[in-house]
Amino acid sequence: MKISKKLLVFAALIVSLGIINAQEIQVTAAQGLNTAIDFANAGNATTIVLVDDGGKYYTTPTSINSPITIRAKAGLVNKPTIIIQGSKALPFLKIFNDLTLDGVILDGYNSATAKYDSVQHVLSVQAKAGSVNEKPNVKVMNCEIKNIYKFGDPATSKDGDIFDVSTGARAGELLFENTIFMNTGDEAIRAINTHKAPVAVGGNFCTSMTVRNCTFHNIRGSSIKIEGDADSTNVDSPVLIEHCTFNKSQRRVIWHRDLQNTVIKNLLITNLIQGNDKLDYIITFQGNGTKVSYVDTFNVSIPNYSAGFLAEASSWSGAKRTGTFDVATIYNLDPMFADAANGDFTLAANSPVRTMGSDGKALGDVRWAGQPTAVKDLNMVPITFSLEQNYPNPFNPTTSIEFSIPSAGKYSLKVYNMLGQEISNLIDSELNPGIHKVTFNGNNLASGLYLYRLSGSNINLTRKMLLIK
Repeated sequence: MKISKKLLVFAALIVSLGIINAQEIQVTAAQGLNTAIDFANAGNATTIVLVDDGGKYYTTPTSINSPITIRAKAGLVNKPTIIIQGSKALPFLKIFNDLTLDGVILDGYNSATAKYDSVQHVLSVQAKAGSVNEKPNVKVMNCEIKNIYKFGDPATSKDGDIFDVSTGARAGELLFENTIFMNTGDEAIRAINTHKAPVAVGGNFCTSMTVRNCTFHNIRGSSIKIEGDADSTNVDSPVLIEHCTFNKSQRRVIWHRDLQNTVIKNLLITNLIQGNDKLDYIITFQGNGTKVSYVDTFNVSIPNYSAGFLAEASSWSGAKRTGTFDVATIYNLDPMFADAANGDFTLAANSPVRTMGSDGKALGDVRWAGQPTAVKDLNMVPITFSLEQNYPNPFNPTTSIEFSIPSAGKYSLKVYNMLGQEISNLIDSELNPGIHKVTFNGNNLASGLYLYRLSGSNINLTRKMLLIK
């Protein structure tokens, strides 16, 4: 692969600083995120670590062509901010391969110029048939994404969203967790194009989708708008939406169409606005097996409150009012926020919703109740095998390895040196379907590259990890 002079200069710079290894680069705001993404897209790194505490990374639209993780350096007091510049109503990050964002802020407002950029989509899955990765995974964790307006004016823009699956595209695993979505001209999370241009395989817009422990505030469109295709015989993407707080979002917080067996539960919905959509609903949903339960609403301004949860009749596949909601777990209680008008949704000590969740936790984003969260405990059976990159990486001396299996069977997870010699047998047993996580300790090993391999049930997945002492 030919590398530009610009990338070679950047590589020389970070090598001279001693902050590059086989997979990870550490980047300052002065070095720039665009250059780092170009470097990673050329196959030279998989992880970009933003090291400036509260740093502002001014970034222009670009593409994710290789698997890339962009995360904040551990231990920072203030999250680094990616300032969106020059998008001109186009997608900011076009996603053609796996992307993970962890612990960063993406902001469409530039405080230095006191202006909002013009943003159509912040994150847009663009992968098409024939691409290197036709189903890129997108994981957004511990982030804050805000101030997204297509025409750069929050007073007039009725468009501008945070995540989108473009027409004809499909994604792999979609995970949104411990993240705040705030101030948008339209939807926060959407995948609404499947019925317009059905994707080639199965009609699914993704392999699976989980939205958990997230907060949506001041969203002018539906906070979550997702649709399946027009073929009711296809097996739909499994979707889980739970423990989310929605405040000052438009009526019809969740718009769900032509998807079966979706689980929507443990929500806190407050202070709704009319927004772009004139309909007087809280949640509309469809599809056999879809269920809405454990939802508290307060000051939602729905004229006919009893009809606020609607198993919608209109659909592309002919599915009509086949989803259900549990009337006994739909509440209308004041959650007693600390200061909702200024985005502080901390629950008072005596808030009635603190223990009303199906799991005994608070309704809504449990972080506002000071309760712990568990990343990627998906509560659903994975559809495909996956072996995640270990974290942290590089590591010293311990690191975590996570993998997903869709079926029960005999599996092994082993670690090898670069000569192919086995040095550790972490797992060699029967496992149930689900997401599994183990810890590897390299205390007795020398610094260097190692391989870890998941085997079993006709699969053989391998990744590299780097031990630095």
